[in-house]
Amino acid sequence: MRVSRAQALSNRRRSVTASSRLFRGRGYDGVGLMELMKAAGFSHGAFYGQFESKAEVISEATQEALADGVGNWRAVASGASDPLTALARFYLSIGHRNLLEEGCALAALAGDAPRQGPEVREAFTKGINDHLGILAAILPTEASEDDALRVLSTMVGALLLARATADDELSKRILDVARASITNEFSSAAGRPK
Repeated sequence: MRVSRAQALSNRRRSVTASSRLFRGRGYDGVGLMELMKAAGFSHGAFYGQFESKAEVISEATQEALADGVGNWRAVASGASDPLTALARFYLSIGHRNLLEEGCALAALAGDAPRQGPEVREAFTKGINDHLGILAAILPTEASEDDALRVLSTMVGALLLARATADDELSKRILDVARASITNEFSSAAGRPK
């Protein structure tokens, strides 16, 4: 039975979204095709009706995961009187640390990205630049592009390390120190109270 074009696009979108979550939770190589399709509610055989290869779904799922992260950052920053502090509190939190499947794709998948095709690395390049653009817009006007890059690197690196350790107290300290470093430096630079 043939499905309509609209239904085929909906099925593909559902597969990409399910894959995005699974890849963030377990990495690109930690999930097989059968599991990807099952998570989306399809049979294993449905995969090749939607995608040419696993590399294609990896690329699309990565783009979606990174775009989700950018959307989350915009939402957090846009409603805050101090966008950088709000973003640091959101991103460098225990709740975000614990949300592997829904959390930041930069922290979840950057270590795997170099072993993927150029499409994934291009998606990461765009995702990094989009995140940097948000930071550049919310950092004090005297901050440089390098400051935005340093803040992004601090945030992603801290989240990655906080997720990696089995010591919960160390994990919390990593997040707290990174958050304080960012907010103290740039709140002071903007003339806001620390």
